Amino acid sequence: MLEKRLTKVGNSWAVVLDKPLMDLAGLSPDQPVEIRSNGHGLVITASGGEKDQAFLEAKARVSARHQELFRRLAR
Repeated sequence: MLEKRLTKVGNSWAVVLDKPLMDLAGLSPDQPVEIRSNGHGLVITASGGEKDQAFLEAKARVSARHQELFRRLAR
């Protein structure tokens, strides 16, 4: 586990990630990231780009194909 402190940046706060941590996480400076809560804290991951889009398209196809089944299961 690595402990970092928040840094004031204008009217906001930031967590500064040094190069070794960026390398460990497989992140680059201009890369989009996703930030979400896991109920206990924040999780920062690299945005999947094409992988995310492919997943959303597959989810839409499955949802459309099995819409009636999902509606009955939700009752």
